[in-house]
Amino acid sequence: MSRSPGWFVLGWWSDAARRSTAALRGAGGGGLTIRAGGIALALILSGAAAAGPRVVDGFEGETLDTSAWLPKDVRYGEGEDDPQLTLTTEDRRCGARAARVEIDAADPGRACVGCQRAEVWQAPAVRPRWGQETWVGFSIKVAGGSPAGSKRTVIGQWKTPSDRSPFLAARYDNRVLHLTVDTVNRTPELGGPRSVRRTIACSVGDPESLIAVQALLGTLTPGDRPRSLAEAAGLHERALTLLSPDSYAPAGAPDATETAPRLGRYLPEFACIQDPAFYAYPARVTVTPGVAPVLPDPGADWVDLQFGFRTGHQDSTVGSTDSRIEVWANGRHAATMTGDLDAPLHPGEDRSLYFKFGIYRERDERQDVVLLDEFRQGTAREEVVPGCPRP
Repeated sequence: MSRSPGWFVLGWWSDAARRSTAALRGAGGGGLTIRAGGIALALILSGAAAAGPRVVDGFEGETLDTSAWLPKDVRYGEGEDDPQLTLTTEDRRCGARAARVEIDAADPGRACVGCQRAEVWQAPAVRPRWGQETWVGFSIKVAGGSPAGSKRTVIGQWKTPSDRSPFLAARYDNRVLHLTVDTVNRTPELGGPRSVRRTIACSVGDPESLIAVQALLGTLTPGDRPRSLAEAAGLHERALTLLSPDSYAPAGAPDATETAPRLGRYLPEFACIQDPAFYAYPARVTVTPGVAPVLPDPGADWVDLQFGFRTGHQDSTVGSTDSRIEVWANGRHAATMTGDLDAPLHPGEDRSLYFKFGIYRERDERQDVVLLDEFRQGTAREEVVPGCPRP
C-alpha cells in the first residue's frame, strides 16, 4: 500500500476503511479517523495543528464498536440476561440498526445517589480536545414509556474529566427537549466558583422570552434570590402542568402567575428551566436564535441534531478564552451561543471532551427508551449530517 507523506497508519486496513479515510482526507483538514465497521485507525498530519478525531458510526454491526464507544455505565454484552443497551433493527434512522438504551423502575442507580443511569461513553481515542473546532451530529428518538413528570432526564451530554455537570447537555423532561450549557462564574461577590446554567434552545415557548427570563434570573440580588427562586420553581411546575394536564399534575403546584407576576409573564418558558437555582447568577453567555429556534420533539419522530463547538473560558490561563456553539436541528439553524463554557483551563489539566448518550435521570417508576443513530464527528457540519435524507 502506498502512503502519502504525513500519514501514520496503525493496525490493519480493509479496502472500505481505506476508501473512507481517503475520502475524508480529500475533503480537507487532518485528524484521527475511525470508521465503524472497518478495521482502520489513521492519524493524518497536515499543517501545524492536527484537527480533532473524526468518527462515523451508524451502529450497523451486530456488536458495539469498542474503538469508538465504552459501555461503561450500561449493561451490555454476553452474559447479561437483561441488557440495557442493544443494537436494534426495529427502529432506526438510516441503515439496518440503531443503538437502543432502556431503563425502568427496577434498574439500580449506577455511580450516583437517588438517580438511575444507563449511558454509553465515547472512547478516549476519539475524544476531541479543549479548544478544538469540532462538529458532532447524531439522530435521536425517545420511545417507550411516557416522560410525563420526569425530572433531570439527560439523553446526551458532553463533559470533561473534572466536570460534575455537563458543559453541554440535551435534556428531555415532560416531553420538552432543551439544550443547556454550564459554565463557572468566578465573580468574587459570589463567594467562590459557582456553576451557572443557561438554556440555549428549547422545543416549547418563545425563544426571545426564554432569553429574557434567564437574564432576569441572572440579575437577582442576594436579598431577592430566595423568594424569587421559590416562585420560579412554582412556575416550572405550573408550566409542566399546562403542557400535559392529564398525565402530570404535581400536588400543590401553585398558580404562580398570580404569586410571581414579574416572572409569571414567562410561564411557558419555565418548562425549559429545570432547577432554576442554577440560573440565578450572572454568566457570560450570549444566545442568538436561528431561523428555526424552536426545537422539534424527539418523542414524536427522529430528530437530526448537529452541534459545532469550540470550548473556552475567559479566565483560562492556557488554551481558548472564548466559546462558540452552533445548533442545527433537522437541517435548520436553531441557535448560536458565545461566551464561557465549563471551567477555566490551566496548565497540566486534562481537558479532553467526551460525549455520552443514553439515559441519566432521577429515580423513577417509568420506563424510558432512547434510540441513537448516525453518529458523526468531524470539522464541518457537512461531515456530520446523516447518511440518508429525511423521509
